[in-house]
Amino acid sequence: MKNIYAVLDIGCSSIKLLVGEVVSANVHVLYVKKVPNKGVSKNQIDNPAIVSKLIKELIEDANLTLETNITDVALVIPSFYANIYGGEGYVKTNPTSIINQDDVVRVLKASSKFKRDKSEEIISVIPTHYILDTKQINENPIGMQSASLKAQSLVITTKKDVLYEYIMCVENAGYHVLEITVDAYAAAKEAFDVVYLNEGAILIDIGHRSTTISFFEDGYLKYITKVGVGGYTLTKAIANRWQIPIEKAELYKVRYGTCQEDIGNEDIIHVNTDENGVSTKYTQRDLSLLLKESVEDMMRVIKNKIAVIENGRHFETVI
Repeated sequence: MKNIYAVLDIGCSSIKLLVGEVVSANVHVLYVKKVPNKGVSKNQIDNPAIVSKLIKELIEDANLTLETNITDVALVIPSFYANIYGGEGYVKTNPTSIINQDDVVRVLKASSKFKRDKSEEIISVIPTHYILDTKQINENPIGMQSASLKAQSLVITTKKDVLYEYIMCVENAGYHVLEITVDAYAAAKEAFDVVYLNEGAILIDIGHRSTTISFFEDGYLKYITKVGVGGYTLTKAIANRWQIPIEKAELYKVRYGTCQEDIGNEDIIHVNTDENGVSTKYTQRDLSLLLKESVEDMMRVIKNKIAVIENGRHFETVI
């Protein structure tokens, strides 16, 4: 049997589907596609029908392309409302003292039982390490011998109403959710190798309306925070400075946007004419200067958040 998985990423500005075949430790990408998402606003689904329709169309296209029948998807959702906790659980093993799958499930469930806000729902429980009697290990303990099993885990939660909306959209499209995680965790696992995840690494994930900053150390996610700046911040800056509609500003940003002043130079990309008939011409260089200024402002906000994490230290950082 081939191990083929479909992963659905529902973001604020787009929905992405990736289908991959897992062979040993490698993933062969079989299909990937992204479509604009008009059903999410300010990190919450405000039009479930549109989101479900887009999901259905994406997966149907993948089925047609790959001549397969996808029924289950792993789901990646925005980190905006995510919280992380360190959990710890303890169980006695079965009478044979040989650890089996049920023991691992029980100890991970036990590690997720702690006091949290009633509005929160658990997304993922990720083991960081296990303790067999007095021996600490990082690998899966199934098949090993021990009279007891402890687990320390990373528990990721989000707001219940937000999570249920995402799951409902997938199910209304006719598919089953196999697993869930947040985009910050998924992206960092791809962006950094094991060494950086252990020694300390920061991922800055700039989204449409917000930016998620996540910090990894000792191999797992230790801290996550959000700031209200993103791609929309740049679009808004163009719209305000040039006094144009937000849709046109977005078009200019995508088509001509760069922070490199020497690209495009004096090519005129927009002309404003006031009520007296006086025209103001804006070049690509004007746009690059405006974007450079806006990006620097945005990065200052992000840097203030990072300073809390670094506290005098320095970590590998990926934007």
